[in-house]
Amino acid sequence: VQMRFAKELFAMHFEGEADVSCHDDLVRAGVAAGMAEQEVMQWLESDDGGVEVDEEARQARDSGVCSVPTFEINGKRLEGAEDVSAFYQVFADIKSAE
Repeated sequence: VQMRFAKELFAMHFEGEADVSCHDDLVRAGVAAGMAEQEVMQWLESDDGGVEVDEEARQARDSGVCSVPTFEINGKRLEGAEDVSAFYQVFADIKSAE
């Protein structure tokens, strides 16, 4: 369900006009992903997960993450929208270092 929710939310945000901070849009994404509307609304109205999300965001900032997406592969970091050739180069560098 988590992956379906993420895909639905990304589609609504990037292909539509959904606001990922709007509870109505989050509920629509949750329902489209197969979750019960009441369950999504209750979770949004609670503080469940808030501490964990704040901690993950702090860890990302502390490690220098400032772009989305950010990929770290064997200590090499790719930030932002990268061409597939950048990934190829990282893997080639890792392979040649072995």
